[in-house]
Amino acid sequence: MFTYSINLWPAIVAAVASNALGFLWYSPILFGKPWMAMMGITAEKMSMSKGSGSKNMGAIYGLNFVFDIATACILSFLLTATGNLTDALGVTFLIWLGFSAPILLGSVFWEEKPFKLFLINASFRLVSFLAMALVLSLF
Repeated sequence: MFTYSINLWPAIVAAVASNALGFLWYSPILFGKPWMAMMGITAEKMSMSKGSGSKNMGAIYGLNFVFDIATACILSFLLTATGNLTDALGVTFLIWLGFSAPILLGSVFWEEKPFKLFLINASFRLVSFLAMALVLSLF
């Protein structure tokens, strides 16, 4: 029987890296403006959700961080069979290509979202997964 113990610290560091990338990726510096336009989100709506609006942004960010830790733990488990950073990044790319990209592409087909939105979201997922794999491989 295969056993695996989780080292939480690398997963937390990987989740921090993913969240930091997300803040940058979806900021006005990179893709925030086109992403908001394609999602139908206005600056006014964003400022309302940060304040006393219907969404509690702190809870959303917190829950996202918890799920990023879970993703990092599972990615760490899947990368245990890799012997080096190159293999880890290759496996991570295949995980993205086989699971994340097709799921995100479904929004183009079924929700009639623009393909450019898929490119923004899917490329973020790829960069985020690769950053997590890099962090996890260094521990």
